[in-house]
Amino acid sequence: MQWTTKGIAVFYDNPQTVKAQDLHSIAGCITDTVLTNLDTPYKSQILPKTRAIVGTFHIRSFLSNYTGTQKYYSAKESFARENKVVLAGPVIELFDMAARRVFYIAPIK
Repeated sequence: MQWTTKGIAVFYDNPQTVKAQDLHSIAGCITDTVLTNLDTPYKSQILPKTRAIVGTFHIRSFLSNYTGTQKYYSAKESFARENKVVLAGPVIELFDMAARRVFYIAPIK
């Protein structure tokens, strides 16, 4: 069995404005091939190419996911406001554990 070192999380709510118990998200793993014939409740999906505000954060400790999220959301809001960019969907986080990085992606119109 081979384990993936890449994961994805889609966050539908802003953690700076929504209480922790009310946050909605989905999570999964990233593969190099399209998986078919998956058993319920698992799904396979290819995400379309889109314009986005992207940030990268290095994973240095178990606190990195928390601090990275806080820094990214603040920077994303400032960038969107300063550049008059309209956000167009939930934030996606891609985790690359081998590279020890988290990529934050916020689609824009």
